[in-house]
Parts: sequence; C-alpha cells; structure tokens
Amino acid sequence: MAEIGLRNTGISVVGDMPWGTHFCHFYDSNQDLLDTLVPYFKAGLEDKEFCIWVIAAPLTKEEARNALQLVVPDLDRHFADRSIEMFLGEEWYLENDTFNLDRVTNAWNKQLKQALARGYEGMRVSSDTCWLRKKDWQDFCAYENHLNKSISNRAMTVWCTYQLAKSGAAEILDVARTHQFCLARRSGNWEVIETPEIKLAKQEMRKLNEELERRVDDRTDSSFVGTSISSEDGEPRPLPRVQNRKFGFDQIVGQSPVLQEMLRLARKVAESEVSSVLLQGESGTGKDLVAKAIHYASKHADHSFIAINCAVLPSNLIESELFGYEKGAFTDARARKAGLLEQANGGGTVFLDEISELDINLQAKLLRVLEEGSFRRVGGLKDVSFSARVIAASNRDLKLECGARRFRLDLYYRLAIIQLDIPRLSERGDDVLLLAQHFIDLNNTNGRQKIKGFTPEALTAFRLYDWPGNVRELRNVIERAMILEEGDIISTRYLPREIVPKAEASLPRPVSVIDADRTVNLPRQGISLNEVETSLLKQALAQAGGNQTRAADLLGLTRDQFRYRLKKLRELDSSPRLRARAAALC
Repeated sequence: MAEIGLRNTGISVVGDMPWGTHFCHFYDSNQDLLDTLVPYFKAGLEDKEFCIWVIAAPLTKEEARNALQLVVPDLDRHFADRSIEMFLGEEWYLENDTFNLDRVTNAWNKQLKQALARGYEGMRVSSDTCWLRKKDWQDFCAYENHLNKSISNRAMTVWCTYQLAKSGAAEILDVARTHQFCLARRSGNWEVIETPEIKLAKQEMRKLNEELERRVDDRTDSSFVGTSISSEDGEPRPLPRVQNRKFGFDQIVGQSPVLQEMLRLARKVAESEVSSVLLQGESGTGKDLVAKAIHYASKHADHSFIAINCAVLPSNLIESELFGYEKGAFTDARARKAGLLEQANGGGTVFLDEISELDINLQAKLLRVLEEGSFRRVGGLKDVSFSARVIAASNRDLKLECGARRFRLDLYYRLAIIQLDIPRLSERGDDVLLLAQHFIDLNNTNGRQKIKGFTPEALTAFRLYDWPGNVRELRNVIERAMILEEGDIISTRYLPREIVPKAEASLPRPVSVIDADRTVNLPRQGISLNEVETSLLKQALAQAGGNQTRAADLLGLTRDQFRYRLKKLRELDSSPRLRARAAALC
C-alpha cells in the first residue's frame, strides 16, 4: 500500500495525489508542457522532494531551467545542492542506442534510495518521450506497466509526458492503460481522467472526474480550466505567460468590417478598467479567443486568466470549484482549498463560458460577488475580497433567457456593462477564405501533409455554405480534407456533402454541345434558355473561384456585360426557384 499522506502536485485541476501515483500527460506545444511541469516541480522543491526532469527535444534544458527559474527564484541553489537534476531522454533511456528495461528501472531505484538517504521526503520525476522510436514502443509500454506496479508502495511519483502530434488513438489507449491518472493540456486548456484506484485514494475529486472522463481523446477542443499555480496556503501564484503572444488581437484572423468593428470595441475594453464584459455569439465563433485577447492586451496580462466552462461542471460541484471551501466543509474536505475565483484575484480575469448554464441559485451568489466584491468559501464564515475582471460568454440570447426566467435579469445587466456580439462566420464574407488558408498553414506547420491551397470549386463552396458550426466547423473541415486529400490542393472531393452547394447538384448537366461549325445542338425535348444561361454563369463563377472578371473572360464577355446578365436574371418574372438561384449568383 502507498503511504497515506497526499502530495501537492502544484496543479489545481489535479490537486493532491498519494505517493506511488503514475501520471501521463499529453500536450500540444512546449508551452503546454511547461504549464504543467513548472508548477509540478515547483511544488516538489517546496515540499523537500528530490526532483528529476528528463527532457527531450524540441524542449531544451535551457528552456526548461529558465521557465522554472521564473517561479523558483533560488533555483540555482537547488541545482547546487542537487535537489533537482535534469537529463536528456537519450542519455537516460538508451545505452548503445538500445532501450534496456532493467537498466532504466535500476537507475530509478538507485536515485530514490540516494534521495531518501539524503533526507528528502521522496522523489518527484517527469520524463518526456519525444526521444521514443517506433521500434522501442512495445518495450517502453512494458516498462511503463512495470513502473506502474513497482512505485505503488514507494515514496515516488512519476509523470510521463507524450506529445499529441506523435500520439495516435492506439498509442494513447496503450498509454492510458499503463497509468493511473491522465491529463491533457492543449492550447492552454485542461482535460482530466482518472482510474478507479486513484479515485479511491482521492475522494474529493470523484465527482469531477466522473464528469470529465468522457472528455479526454487525442483531438478535442472542449475545455475545462485554464489555471494558475496555487501554493499550500491557497494564495495564487501566476504561471509565466510566455504564451501571451498566441492570444493577441492580431491572432484573430479576418478583415471583414463586422469583425473589425467588434475587435475595435474589444481593444477599447482591454484598455479600460471595466469590471464586467458579456460576449454573445453562436457556438464556434471564437468567444474564448476574444476573451483571451482582451485579457492579454490589458495591463493585467501578467496576472492569471481562469477559464471556467459552466456547462461542464455539475451543478452540485461548481460552487466549491468557484468559491473554494474550508477544511471540514463536507466529508472529504480535508484541507482548505482556494476556488477558481480566488486564483484570479488581484487583477486577473475570470472567463465564465456558457454562463447561461449556471444554476439559478448560483447566479444569485455570483451577482453578490460582482456587486460587493467579496464572497465566502463553502463552509466559511469570513468574506474573501475579490478584485478581477469577469468576462462572461453565452451562445444563447441572455435577454430571451431572462424573459423565460432561466437567467436573472439583474445579473444580466451587471454582466453586460459592455456587450460584444461576436459575428457568425456567414456574416464575415471572404473571411472564410482567409481562415481556410490560415488552418492550412497551421496544420502544415504541425507536420501534417503539405497542402498549398484550394481549387476554385472548393473556394466557391466555402463562400456559399452557411457554416452553422462557424469557425470551429471550418477548422474541422480543413483538417479532415488535409488528411484525406492525395494531392497538394484541396478539392470538393473530400468536403462534406452539405458544404458543396446544393444548387450545384440540382443544375442540369451540360446540354448544349458546340459543333465544329459553332452550331449549338438543341435537345429534341427542348430546354429553358434561362436555365442554360444560369448554368453557364454558375459554372463560370465556380471555375473562376468567384472572380467575376475571370468568369466573364471564360464566357467571352466584359465584366459589365457579365454583371448585367446576372442582374437581368434576378429581374426575370419566371419561377421563384429560378429567381432565387439567380439572386444567389449576384
């Protein structure tokens, strides 16, 4: 049996864990990796544990040390007295270019024995797997399984880290089976899953993990919490924000007037000291990006940004997560815990996503926080002061929700001191093309198939589609097409059926063939001249990628003649269907 005492992991979404815990962590970028391991090792050094950090490219020892030194000012002293050591993955795991399970296991045991002999509480380890080669995968999985069992009764915790770009679904399943606790951090968002053994040892996390277990896979963009580091006394310790540059206003892609006007107002909000902001827009429009841009463009950018998805946390747990709790507040409250609001205190930003899902009783408590600038932890008797900007977001119209008595009107007015309406993608014109190219460039950078661009037909399809899932849907469509496309240009072949214009499928097949003597063959059954002209105009636009000048050239017309024919088709007093089709072309 592992020792009963729990160890502080330094990560709020994980909390305390018992000795003998074997973690695995999936991450997207170096910054996501550092966001996890910096607080992990900081807590270990504070708890007088011997720390070993095994590093693999693309992260370097220098980058790891610099990031840790930002939150551990006396880190040089810890290195001098060998409280922490760093190794490269190849030198730790490989001998003569061969992975040797016994050698690596013996090395861990030797390090632990020496650490305990030197008076340390135990040993805290993290090891990255970017060095891992396919030929070593099975041996390494056997090693992980062995390690999982061998540390179960030792004063040791091990955190193995895996880059998502190198991990497919099969690999992730293998990894999850050999670890007791899985954590993913992707673009600043956390996802958590636990095994039954750890749930039994850590009752206070049970309900949260049951809710979140289904949320972990290798490619998800749902979020739980973006958080800061909390120390044992509950005071927040902001994480170094090297990633601030990723969330600036200049990272929001688009040139449409409606988007630029919204961003202009958002920049004013960032520069102000307004305490509450409401973002309203459909799902997938990028409300979270706007919230982060406001925070990181403000003078409080170095403070914590705490993201809370009100739709994810169950109603019976969200109060303790938001406000924290005192020791003894309920059965498993064995120590005081600072809530998420408290972690943003002192100039940070709290982002309440899907605020319309918040229980009506908690809405009243949140209103008190905003009105009075204080709250009480669950089970507490003293008020805790609160000073942070609150940005709320909803994909529903909160005024309508108030009318249906599902949302408090007084809270709505308190949140909507400034209201920003995030435009739908279908309202943003050619921004869809800029975003499509942006996602190609992004996926190319991440090492996927090199795609150069789109066929004119694909661009036209993007323009005509309504995009009910907005930017999120577009991103998924691009990623899918890049995986399936054999060439270096995305065509309509691998686009979902609903995206290829429905009108294109209903257009008649080419019915007129021009002979060598320039005679057009008329079908015996006859044909509508208007439909022929509509079809030709449509095909020309598609082949020209929506460019009317190029489309006119294909038909031997000037641009003005082409536009005149489009306008004429709109004015025809024929069937409503034909008028609608012609109008769509203009």
